[in-house]
Amino acid sequence: MKTKDSYDMLIDEIRGKTSASNRASGKASSAVSKSDMENCVLSLMNSPDHTFTQYSFSSKDTSGTGEPVGVDKKPSARYRAALKPMLRKLGMDKHDVDAVETIPFDKEHAAAAAELITYAVHDYMLAGRKFAFPVTEPDECRLEIACQKAPERVSVGNRFKKDGDNDSVTVTKERTVIKAKNAVPYWLKESK
Repeated sequence: MKTKDSYDMLIDEIRGKTSASNRASGKASSAVSKSDMENCVLSLMNSPDHTFTQYSFSSKDTSGTGEPVGVDKKPSARYRAALKPMLRKLGMDKHDVDAVETIPFDKEHAAAAAELITYAVHDYMLAGRKFAFPVTEPDECRLEIACQKAPERVSVGNRFKKDGDNDSVTVTKERTVIKAKNAVPYWLKESK
């Protein structure tokens, strides 16, 4: 079993805050939390050894067991390694450049990175591309989201009116909406 690092503990803490059993109302919370998002990015940036196992639809199991094939990835270590050539171009010596492997990032850096990625994903999707989240659990579907234009819609009547006023007309204009897809990987399908 994998040892939990600070990133895993933060994710568990957020799960605890959103879990139905830990809330007075008894209902799960999925509210947007900019602070939790920034904390996730910060914790992941400061956990260069944190490893995700990514399962790929295109990697078929060759052993015949039908098990998913995973590839270990360390996004924080990759990010830190990607900073090194830029720092070298700025004239820093090798010792200082190598320090980027262990130096802690601050909350402002994480907030800026989260904002950068949020806008990049938003515009990428508005440009017509789907965004596919990595499959990091064997029992997880491939989660994809895409932006689409929903047509103008006209609704007649108001189902919430008690006095019988059903003559109202509501026009919802053309708008951009999110469409989600949950593709089931081959290892979760079984033919009988």
